Amino acid sequence: IIKLSNSGNPQSQNFSEVRVNISYAWKNGSISLGKDHLFWGYGENGRTVLSNKAPSYPYIRLDYQPFKWLQFNFAHAWLNSTIVDSNASYQTGTGVSGGERIVYVKKFLSTHTLLFKPMKGLDIAVGESIVYSDNYDIGFFIPINFFKVYDNNRSNYNINAGSNGQLFLQVSSRNHLKNTHLYGSFFVDEISVSKMFDEKKKRNQFGYTIGGSITDPFIANLTVGAEYTRVNPFVYSNIIPAQFYTQYDYSLGDWMGNNFDRQIFFLKYTPIPKLKAYLRYQSIRKGGPGTIYQQYLAEPQPPFLFDFQKKRNDVFVQLSYEWVNNFYITGSYQYLNQELASGVKSSNTTMQIGVSYGLK
Repeated sequence: IIKLSNSGNPQSQNFSEVRVNISYAWKNGSISLGKDHLFWGYGENGRTVLSNKAPSYPYIRLDYQPFKWLQFNFAHAWLNSTIVDSNASYQTGTGVSGGERIVYVKKFLSTHTLLFKPMKGLDIAVGESIVYSDNYDIGFFIPINFFKVYDNNRSNYNINAGSNGQLFLQVSSRNHLKNTHLYGSFFVDEISVSKMFDEKKKRNQFGYTIGGSITDPFIANLTVGAEYTRVNPFVYSNIIPAQFYTQYDYSLGDWMGNNFDRQIFFLKYTPIPKLKAYLRYQSIRKGGPGTIYQQYLAEPQPPFLFDFQKKRNDVFVQLSYEWVNNFYITGSYQYLNQELASGVKSSNTTMQIGVSYGLK
């Protein structure tokens, strides 16, 4: 898939979105080389761990299932830091277009997860990721390496020489309650367990999502669900700007960044086999990103939703009809209103209609 974006606005950020993938699979595993998004976790309109809102990136990936009850996944990705490496950049001597060769600070992501299936319908996943910069490190290409411990050793436990590590957990339960799916994910950027309840010393930089849905509650082919997401201040950030949890300055996790919460209520209905309807109500509160000083040195740390920015509510409706095999007609309507911290209110309405063939 090739997506081209162009704009005459010099303040906008344009990019060409190319998504390709090639893979080799065997009985219980596969190896992939591609440029796309890595997904991890559940979420109705955003994922706390890995989502598809940032521009795609190249990666290598290993998926292996040694037993029916156990899956292992590993990936190493090449990210864009958008930060110029002034030492590596140099003059070309041509005098054209500034006469300078621009080199950006190298940035990478390594991640691996274990998925356990102890019983039918129950999935428990644990994972680790690390964003590192400057140069390749073979230690982060070893799928079974413990990245955080390895990084502490290689950096001599010096925060200015280390990388940005994360831990995450997810639990999913299907049909343990009839026709019900319950799920929750927990993303830890930084936390001190011994101080997590100390109002002055705590550094609870984590995010989580909890949600659930029930199918056929009182009408056949109807699914009703709700979800809540909260991401605390300073999650995805780091003392080293080149190691933010971002790609092209877009969050690799939830598209809202940090210091926000979101409530979602949704309906999915298939009244006839070829027609699908979707209704979503969403409410968001967003605080400011804060500063590196506040993140690492402020005691106590700023509270949740500090530097309040805005609150937003929107209603989204979508209808999709498969006219003939693999030919879809889709229409959507969205009404959005928001109020800034200054009290300024605004609203807008968006309507779209489109057709697609072979894609869904």
